[in-house]
Amino acid sequence: MIKKKIFAGLIWLIIVCLVPFSIAQENESPQMTEGTGLADGIGPSAHEEALRKALRNAVENAIGVMVDSVTLVNNQKLLEDNIYTNVDGYVKKYEIVHDNQGADNYTEITVNAQVEKWRLESDLRAIKLILSAKSNPRTMVIITESSADDFNNLSFANLMVEQFLSSKTFDLVDSNQMQVIRQRDAITFANDPAKAKALATRFGAELLITGSSKLSKGAETRSYGIPVYACSATLNLKAVDMDTGKVLALLSGTGTGWAGTSEAAGQEALQTLFDEKKDTFLKDLMETWRKEVYNSLPMTLIISKCPPQKRKELKTGLKKVAGIISISEKSYTNETLEFNLEINATSMPSLEEHIEDQFPDFLLTSKTDQRMDFEIKAGPIR
Repeated sequence: MIKKKIFAGLIWLIIVCLVPFSIAQENESPQMTEGTGLADGIGPSAHEEALRKALRNAVENAIGVMVDSVTLVNNQKLLEDNIYTNVDGYVKKYEIVHDNQGADNYTEITVNAQVEKWRLESDLRAIKLILSAKSNPRTMVIITESSADDFNNLSFANLMVEQFLSSKTFDLVDSNQMQVIRQRDAITFANDPAKAKALATRFGAELLITGSSKLSKGAETRSYGIPVYACSATLNLKAVDMDTGKVLALLSGTGTGWAGTSEAAGQEALQTLFDEKKDTFLKDLMETWRKEVYNSLPMTLIISKCPPQKRKELKTGLKKVAGIISISEKSYTNETLEFNLEINATSMPSLEEHIEDQFPDFLLTSKTDQRMDFEIKAGPIR
């Protein structure tokens, strides 16, 4: 426990040291980065493709200046995933400084882009810090894939999830080993948590991503005489801590895809569905881990008989209470304040005492594991 506290404290120290750097990056004078993109052909679609590549190239160039070559290589998958999926999120504005107008039957565009490097750094750092704090848990992916029809490739969902986690620097159990197990025992492990845990232990996995995907053929239509197939997909995933059995995050949904074959349509449906929900799935997992790493708990604090002129003073005073990590006001009605708190779990047993030390005119009227109710007695708030 002492080691955990010390480690959590070190993580917080790292974050505190890095926050001013992020703020400085955010407030520094805008710096423009050049990027160039090429596309075959001419016309609006070629122009759009060349522009997209130019913006991506600008972000790549910004990263090349921002980090050393070793760091760039070590984090290539993580950087690539963010560049491909969120270029717009890192380019604040841009100006096209060169457009060859489709000369020689290809389109070339050069841009000067204002890349928010601090935002990219922040996103990458947040994921890596939490993974490091959790000792980069070895992760195993076992998804039961089925089809109402005769599809040849029923490993797409597993590979799709593995590629996403790999791009976020998760330490994955070898994919080739897992392929054999999935083909033989996936359904058994999905339906029997004890066997799944035994398998995870055998491979040294601490995190299991499990669940199911199902594909169903839809109607066949024709577009200009060419057959187009529809396929629906259902995907259900959960992230499970193999030490405790606790479910850390969930993902579920349905979608439909269209393509030249039923199998390709099914893959399109799964990919589109996963792309819509994967960031929320990862965010939920990271938030659960963050709370475990920093050993914090949510709590509701109700304070009644609080006159309007005391609201600000009271909120300022609560920030000084030992054990309260963060505080946000939820509502104020009829002289009753409601706060959402994040509490250091180690301070929970003495939290009531700390609050009463800060506010001797508080009277505790109700208390549960996740809520405390106080009433302000007559007299000024200290």
